[in-house]
Amino acid sequence: NARATPSTSPTALMSLIPYTVASCSSEDEQHPARELQSFHSQSRGWQSSRFCDFPQEIVLKFGGPVNVQQVQLLSHQFKIATRIELFVGSLAEGQAEPPASGFEGIQFSRLRHF
Repeated sequence: NARATPSTSPTALMSLIPYTVASCSSEDEQHPARELQSFHSQSRGWQSSRFCDFPQEIVLKFGGPVNVQQVQLLSHQFKIATRIELFVGSLAEGQAEPPASGFEGIQFSRLRHF
């Protein structure tokens, strides 16, 4: 889940930022990526398809520029990623609008891995 603090109040409580799953490289039928869009106690989460190619990718799309303060990832006790890389995307120079679909005109920068 992506969380951010409104920039107008540094002491404000963290709040969820609305997003959609723009794409994923694979998904299990019982654990589709859309599960990440509705966070609640009955959420099953996303899981890659069995015997998939690696690396796996999930792209989240926000409604506009956001200030993300924290990202929370939860792994299953037996299905733990060995490495997670976090990227941020922004419109390329001269790109006025985001693409209707795909990622043309988006520049991705690697933030870190863990």
